[in-house]
Amino acid sequence: MYTHKTPLKSYLPIRSRTLYKGIIGGETDHYTYENNEWWQLYRDDKSIAHEYVGEYSTDLYSKEARTIIANHNADKPMFMYLAFQAAHVPLQAPDSYIDMYSHITDPDRRVYAAMVTCMDDAIGSVVEQLKQSGLWNNTVLVVSTDNGGPHASGNNWPLKGAKATLWEGGVRGVGFVTSPLLDYRVRGSSNHQLIHVTDWLPTFVSLAGGDSNEIKSMDLYGVDQWNTISKNQPSMRDDVLINLVPESLMNKAKTKDRWTENEYFDVGIKAAVRVGDWKLLTGHQGPAIWFAAPESDHDTVYESDNRIVRLYNLAEDPTESNNLADSRTDKVLQCLKKLGEYLPTVLPVLNEPSINQDEAELLMPNHILAPWDLAAYKKIALLKLG
Repeated sequence: MYTHKTPLKSYLPIRSRTLYKGIIGGETDHYTYENNEWWQLYRDDKSIAHEYVGEYSTDLYSKEARTIIANHNADKPMFMYLAFQAAHVPLQAPDSYIDMYSHITDPDRRVYAAMVTCMDDAIGSVVEQLKQSGLWNNTVLVVSTDNGGPHASGNNWPLKGAKATLWEGGVRGVGFVTSPLLDYRVRGSSNHQLIHVTDWLPTFVSLAGGDSNEIKSMDLYGVDQWNTISKNQPSMRDDVLINLVPESLMNKAKTKDRWTENEYFDVGIKAAVRVGDWKLLTGHQGPAIWFAAPESDHDTVYESDNRIVRLYNLAEDPTESNNLADSRTDKVLQCLKKLGEYLPTVLPVLNEPSINQDEAELLMPNHILAPWDLAAYKKIALLKLG
């Protein structure tokens, strides 16, 4: 049974954007814009999937971005969020890009490389349009991943883990910032300061001359990191809550550990936090694997340590190979205390009711995936009862 988790109308991205073009579901075909025969491509609140069948998603989004830039009044500010579907599954790319990597024997790796290269060219075309439109000299461009790569096609070696894990291979993101506004002393440099995804909002608002007091009044988790980025000053944060979700409270590890009895945090809960250079993981984290790329000379390594409290010094051990939980009890307690401080602030996940295939057919007989609301769901319930 295919379960639909389409967003409620109030959650659509068009709530706060003057223009939206993109998919409202996941794992959508890059050429047909459908998933399990449900059309998912929208412009604002209108389904447009049928209009673009056959056009590759990366080309579609970059073309839309260039059009917006070309028509933009250079005297007015603009924020553009360009979230390519690449390099997400399904693994698809134009043949011309796949042919570039004929030397890669693994088919998934070959197509994945093609998808990334096509996306790279697309970003380059957007930059060129910014220059042609006279906007580049006052633009800050941020390119960032959202998580580590999946082990089947991407690769995070030598980091441990992959997408959907709390190991560094799953949560450490790579990216770059480029702009004519950057100080020449930081151009071309590497920055390893601690920055969290929530920091982008206050950073952009500050950079654009927004009201910093208004941002502070919103009590956001994110902080302004522009001086960290543009001047390589120390990060404005010392810790990051990596993961702590309500569902994990219901599936606690039963394994006993020397840290089971502590005053700060239940170590059976699956969670992860970073404080300075130190990272603590608690609960069952799942397989700890260093995945080697098929074309590399390395071997995939499986870790046998299944303890529920792990402590790593990421400055000295970014691959999370040496668990220091037994020797650095001071740091374990410091991180557990931080998790304990975060625990009361955890909000419930807004899991709205899902609808199954038959219910979806009643709401969306034309197979155009669309947002639904609780009233519509109740209508289905009445139809089923009738």
